[in-house]
Amino acid sequence: MFRFKRSSSSTNLDLTELKTFVSKTLEVMLISREETIYPIRKYDLLLVFTWEKNCIEGSIFQLSRYQSSKNSSSYILNAPLFLEKRDFYREAKSIVFIDTEKVSRLTAQNLLAFQTICKLIDIFDIEATSSNRYKCIWKED
Repeated sequence: MFRFKRSSSSTNLDLTELKTFVSKTLEVMLISREETIYPIRKYDLLLVFTWEKNCIEGSIFQLSRYQSSKNSSSYILNAPLFLEKRDFYREAKSIVFIDTEKVSRLTAQNLLAFQTICKLIDIFDIEATSSNRYKCIWKED
């Protein structure tokens, strides 16, 4: 019996692009302490980060189905494809939600980007570089 290790079909350039996308979104949210929303049109995805007390929440929505409002949070009008809520200092376990039905409707390319962003949301750490300056670093498996 042979065992094959399946490798990601995402190129290093795509991974670098997605890492930059996630880290910039996270860093802006940490500085502003406001809900930060960034679209990635190439993959029809939208990334949202929020900070509540000691928790950071990262969510992914499908951009083409996303409804925005000036009067309410994005979660009132939209259900995320993915949500991970974790302790800022990683002291408590993460809470994860995945809408498998909606995720199954993504195209192959968008699904791969979605899976990669989910993984990046799980493995980031935060380094405080100075007062009100943060840097996203990647925890290796």
